[in-house]
Amino acid sequence: MKTTFWAGLLVLAAAAACGGHSARGSAQNSGGQPTSATGGTSNDVGAAGRDTREPPVRCPATCPSTCQDDRCVEVLAANLRSPTALALTRTAAYFSTSIGIMTVGKTGGPPSVLVSTMGEGRAAALAVDETYAYWSGSYDSKLMRAALATGAPEVLAEGSVSAIALDSTAIYWSNWQDGTIWTMPKSGGAPTVVTAAARHPSALAIDANRIYWSEDVEADGAVVALPLGGGPPVTLAAAQDAPRGLALDATHVFWTATFDETVCRVPLAGGPFEVLSKGTTYPERLVVDGASVYWIGDYCIQKVRSSGGPAQRLPGDEFPHDLAVDETSVYFLNDGQGGLEGNGTLIKLTPK
Repeated sequence: MKTTFWAGLLVLAAAAACGGHSARGSAQNSGGQPTSATGGTSNDVGAAGRDTREPPVRCPATCPSTCQDDRCVEVLAANLRSPTALALTRTAAYFSTSIGIMTVGKTGGPPSVLVSTMGEGRAAALAVDETYAYWSGSYDSKLMRAALATGAPEVLAEGSVSAIALDSTAIYWSNWQDGTIWTMPKSGGAPTVVTAAARHPSALAIDANRIYWSEDVEADGAVVALPLGGGPPVTLAAAQDAPRGLALDATHVFWTATFDETVCRVPLAGGPFEVLSKGTTYPERLVVDGASVYWIGDYCIQKVRSSGGPAQRLPGDEFPHDLAVDETSVYFLNDGQGGLEGNGTLIKLTPK
């Protein structure tokens, strides 16, 4: 779907207001002071907020919309009412609004409503695989799912849901209020408790061996891992100030510490954690793609290499709310200028 002239102007005008801080990487152990993660070299962000040491990106010649900072900025969906959560399949983006779970093709086309959630409130959490969308409403305390082919909804479990994670066979979800993490087979069956000892688990991630969560506690939060095959939980990072966003790559766990204003990583096997970026106002949502980390902070989408270095501010809007990445692009929801109802958008940036 081609961006309209006015939607393109909206993106350009809003991006000009996107602020940010110079960011530097550091390494830190549980009790030490930060040290330079780049050999003591100054890592100031360039005047335009871009990492000039990275290979330059180029806006694709096939961009159907606006080019900004050498990236194609496409509005895939506009006039959204209070968009909140975003997830991707191989071919489509799924996102929650105040009217329901919606979808649009990654290459454009008219958005459509998969399932109405009127009365449930905006989805507090959303995950998708190639068969189902899974979500929880901000009003109703239920874990729901709907088939992507039909949109037919069903209730999977009762209780508050703050985050959802999927693997090939199972669903996992957390309850921020009572500190429980649950699982059930995708094929059906009764939910079982993974742990009842998490402290305000706000984000989940999973690999073949363990489940990971962030404990959203001010000044004393933590990033924790628990073996799926049984065993005690392992604290990978302690004394974090409200860790919220969480993601994995093949070697590290990444997270945002919202009140520390940091983006961090720690090896999956454990060890000292590193501060990849510091000084971003209220960093929360975070995703990774193996090469870089992307997060929302300073009312912008920001990016840093997974190994550390200067941060970049990507073209974006003033109120980004959630983000996702695939092999070529970054996708994000924004809540509209001033958060006005019905003025939200889903935006795609190419290349990343």
